[in-house]
Amino acid sequence: MSPLPSARVEAPGPIGVVVMRRLPFALVPALLAGLLVVVAPPAQADTTVVSDAGLPAGWSFTSTRRDGKPADASYAHVEGPASVPTGLGSLAMTSGVHTFTMQLLMGLGAALPAATLSTYEITYRSTAPLSLDLGFYTPTFEGQAVVDLPATATWTTVDLLDQPIHQLVDPKQSEAPGSPFTWAALKAAFPGATIDSLGLLVMPNLTVQTTYVDAVRYGTAGDVTTIDLDTDPIPVITSSTATVSLKAGASTPLSGRVQRPSGDPVASLPVELWTKVWGTGTWVKARTVTTGAEGRFTTTFTPVRQTYVRWRVDEPGYAAAVSATRRVDVTARIWATPSDTTIAGSEPVRVFGKVAPSLAGTTVTLRRVGSATPLGTARVAADSTYGIRGSLPRGTWTVYVTSPTGGGVGGGRSAGLRIVVS
Repeated sequence: MSPLPSARVEAPGPIGVVVMRRLPFALVPALLAGLLVVVAPPAQADTTVVSDAGLPAGWSFTSTRRDGKPADASYAHVEGPASVPTGLGSLAMTSGVHTFTMQLLMGLGAALPAATLSTYEITYRSTAPLSLDLGFYTPTFEGQAVVDLPATATWTTVDLLDQPIHQLVDPKQSEAPGSPFTWAALKAAFPGATIDSLGLLVMPNLTVQTTYVDAVRYGTAGDVTTIDLDTDPIPVITSSTATVSLKAGASTPLSGRVQRPSGDPVASLPVELWTKVWGTGTWVKARTVTTGAEGRFTTTFTPVRQTYVRWRVDEPGYAAAVSATRRVDVTARIWATPSDTTIAGSEPVRVFGKVAPSLAGTTVTLRRVGSATPLGTARVAADSTYGIRGSLPRGTWTVYVTSPTGGGVGGGRSAGLRIVVS
């Protein structure tokens, strides 16, 4: 097996001079294990392998920073970009502001004889120049043949066998043809050579850059393998995130829309409503609705306590998607009825009622408008009813009953009751 691909590194030189040196990727800790996993050789016919999640077997993604800290580059399967040649999407590799290098290493498994290799294509677009390090070796030579590719704002397909090899890197310092040179010259200089990997290397130069790869094709005539880096259709769920406040027992409409990143609606798609009720800490699927012709969906929701809600798409043939989270608050609903609305000054005012949701054991308080002093308190019974009494001076008063906030339910307040004390 050939050594790992190496990265071209710009080292500081005299003013106005760039000194080029080579940094073997064996020095990058993240690349030391698990790369170039052996995969089955392609069948004796043209083959297409679709990769819409993760990376194909034998492939890996790594990135480095100058200061040795964890790099902030990442990769993801995305739709597009626009006019993607194959399928719906591509693999996007995006550097962070601190990324020094990011590399996609494509292990081919069974080595391909360079003499019979007829196709080695890559379809890409990139905001930064990149280089390709092809693992090229013989029994006496192991190294990488480096092909440089420019940044391009449009999808570009390049057959690497038609490109000049800008550099041949040999850790053993074996003699090699001068560069640049052609594949024909390379094969003539190294009979029996084979190729076993392709390292796509990007050096963002401390700016955020994105490189997209749509497909890699390699093999001999009649036995070409196409790796299609793609994605399932990506639903984008939009729904309101505004907090809703309801009285216990009341309902609220929940609605939203599912579109593709392009803005096209996704119709007839099941969308799941997931809820997390106060005090549980667990998301539970509440129901499933289906989008209409414009990708819209709606339902009615009646919470018992404070509840967080969000929508999910988890359907075969679609990428998973989750909406933003919305909070629905619930306040207690208190019914209150006085035993009498006109009482003598020597009699207490008596109020009876019920509380929702079930707040057994909670203390409710009888209050008078215009006064902060409670008139009386009572505990809610197991059946959510209560009876409370208090004293009022002579006059005409408005009283009401309150409950405290707790247990995922906001404090409630009954309607005012007019009491005449003679």
